[in-house]
Amino acid sequence: GKVRAGCPWRNVQATLDGLTNVGLRVAVYEEWNGVGVMPGSNGNAADDDKTKGGSSKKLKTRYLAQVVSSANPTYMHGLVLNDDGSGVTDEA
Repeated sequence: GKVRAGCPWRNVQATLDGLTNVGLRVAVYEEWNGVGVMPGSNGNAADDDKTKGGSSKKLKTRYLAQVVSSANPTYMHGLVLNDDGSGVTDEA
């Protein structure tokens, strides 16, 4: 089966460092909040009305944000240049 784990965003880089330091590659999936175009999509709105097993609870939509490895250890999601290009901010 697939190994799955959640991690508070403040601990993501430290957790990834621990995993990549022992030679693992990590696929990081982010939850899409439904606002704007989902990263990596073709621009069509995702079908967020899907239900699981007849329940009224909506399934969460997630996307592959990045694969992190020892060759590429820094998780870049949420790091963007300011509007004036003067540095980076962490909005994750």
